[in-house]
Amino acid sequence: MSASASAPLLSMHGINKRFGGVQALNGVNFEVRAGEAHALVGENGAGKSTLMHILAGVHQPDAGRIDWDGREGVVLPSEHAAQQIGIAIVFQERSLFSTLTVAENIFVGRQPVSRWGIIQWRSLYQQTRELLRQVGLTCDPKMPLSELSAAQQQMVEIAKALSLNARLIIFAFIIILFSVLYPYSFRSLANFNAIFRNLAFEGILAIGMMLMLVGGVFDLSVGAMASMIGVITGWLMKSMGWPVAAAVVAGLFAAAVGGFLNGFIVAKVRVNALITTLGTMGIFQGLALLIGGPGITLLPQSFTRFGQTEVWGVQAPVLLMIALAIAAHYCLAHTRFFRQYYYIGSNPKAAHLSGINVERLQMLSFTLMGAIAGLAGIVYASRIATATSTVGVGAELQAITAAILGGASLAGGKGTIWGAMIGVFFMGLMKNVLIISRVSSEWQGIILGAVLVLAVAVDSVMNRKRS
Repeated sequence: MSASASAPLLSMHGINKRFGGVQALNGVNFEVRAGEAHALVGENGAGKSTLMHILAGVHQPDAGRIDWDGREGVVLPSEHAAQQIGIAIVFQERSLFSTLTVAENIFVGRQPVSRWGIIQWRSLYQQTRELLRQVGLTCDPKMPLSELSAAQQQMVEIAKALSLNARLIIFAFIIILFSVLYPYSFRSLANFNAIFRNLAFEGILAIGMMLMLVGGVFDLSVGAMASMIGVITGWLMKSMGWPVAAAVVAGLFAAAVGGFLNGFIVAKVRVNALITTLGTMGIFQGLALLIGGPGITLLPQSFTRFGQTEVWGVQAPVLLMIALAIAAHYCLAHTRFFRQYYYIGSNPKAAHLSGINVERLQMLSFTLMGAIAGLAGIVYASRIATATSTVGVGAELQAITAAILGGASLAGGKGTIWGAMIGVFFMGLMKNVLIISRVSSEWQGIILGAVLVLAVAVDSVMNRKRS
């Protein structure tokens, strides 16, 4: 019997592993629940790969217990045994056959056959096409693997893992390239703390942007909105003497009103979202400069305390981003009301004919986006103790890029909050590596802009292919 939804899909208890005189793992505990994504980060020799190899059946633990899907003490003597229960691993070193076709690589040793043992090629190619579609790879299943690029071959590896109907897929190659290129500066704990600290602002914006893109619209004014609300909140506290709580509430209310105006113009007046939010972006940015000038400094300590507080070494804005992501994921993935955005983004006319109030939901998404952008601006001002008028310049493009990299589409109807978080983390890694590489700020903008264009171009091509 399967474990309950709240119980871990996988539990590893007290795992020990020794190679000769080297203690690779000592009493390691690890849990994964269905739908979760985890990253193991550590220096070379920390035991990340060893733990995953034990889970994949490559190595056997010297001590400890593995529980899987409600079954205690599961023994995984081989990779095949792990695959049989639904565990697949995508190794850094590709386990593929360059002279064989893509289809044969995916179903190696598992090709569909007739009762006489004859390979059913038509079924093989049909199943392969479906798996390739799932990973976003467009190529002929009959094509020799050697004709694919290294990146495409890695996608074939992932399709191979999916073909096993795996409930747990392990990726053993994430972040390895950067760790090799910058073994000291990139892998340091201080560097990862800095990455996550700087991700909070873009991450909060990306959560709201993902909701909008799922619903088939987007908002270019979010960066300017964040700037405006930050300086409005700072101005109310510094110049008007408002209490911190009242200023924050007023700022969030103003943000929601600004988002509502965007939504009203788009949904009711039927003005294109691009034109509407491009215009309000200029309005909000101008108001931010009028109110805040170059910036409002020396904000009250009671206001900055939140942005600079650390819990277990993690700044409060990062924890807020995570909490907001969890709440947004639950709403978008598990509630009937918010699931309507997928219908609207996929086919707004059909959604309307099905009784969904498209206009109301679009107005709500803009309102929520405004409030979320305002929250991002307030949190950023709290972290740096200054409300700046230009903090949000370009942030809207970064939020859109992160959401698209995380699986959203400009055509609407798809995407997840955790996908947006992965996109934000990828963008953060890119910016971090560019800084470590001492790339000038001008070139950083060019490179990040190219990533946006490439992400949108790939999304557009994939949409045409599906059509």
